[in-house]
Amino acid sequence: IVTAIVIFFLTASSVYAEWINPLTLEKGRTYILSRATPISPKKEIPDSMEEMRELRKVPRRGKIKIVKVVPQEGETLYFVEGKTRKNRSVGRGWVSSVSLTGQSLKKVAAKKKGTNKDAIRLMSNIWGRPKTQ
Repeated sequence: IVTAIVIFFLTASSVYAEWINPLTLEKGRTYILSRATPISPKKEIPDSMEEMRELRKVPRRGKIKIVKVVPQEGETLYFVEGKTRKNRSVGRGWVSSVSLTGQSLKKVAAKKKGTNKDAIRLMSNIWGRPKTQ
């Protein structure tokens, strides 16, 4: 029973540790969305059918890259670049933190720039230096 309780608390704490607050997304970071999310060409909420037609949607498991952050009272607006799961552009526009509330957002790991020399050095450290004949 003690083991089960320990496993439960470790699992629960890791779930909460991964939660990302939609009010505090970071400029320059990319996030994966857990559900389809609208992108608006304007900061304001669309109030006509014509403006509603201008909305684009980043599909479920698509990505948004935060270009600009505009904190407001009770919400944060983000100017984003939206992409599909397969990296096809959806477009640029505004997303409200309200649209992101309740989603399981995931940070995309930053790409590390390396060289062939770095890869060769890493391989030789793992498998040893190649033998010369």
